[in-house]
Amino acid sequence: MCVLGDARRDEVYFALYDRQGRRTGECRIGALETIEVHNPIWFVSAEIEKYRTSLRETFGGFACVCETPVFPRAALLQPSTLPLEPIYLRETDYKKV
Repeated sequence: MCVLGDARRDEVYFALYDRQGRRTGECRIGALETIEVHNPIWFVSAEIEKYRTSLRETFGGFACVCETPVFPRAALLQPSTLPLEPIYLRETDYKKV
């Protein structure tokens, strides 16, 4: 499964997961074309309508696109001994005054 989020600038945040729901790599940012797909994969997103056509054009028969938006629910997270920390995937753009 590939979970997508809008990163603006014609890019997406994405992470790949195995059948047991374990992430198989790091969360990444990039154009849809940078997602490496070797087998059919299920794409899910809260904004799936925005990506539906592009996913099918980019990945053809390898793209199984969720029919409805999927929204994350923090209540489903299991308590963990690991602290929750933000993940920054893009350098900050700002001007010094």
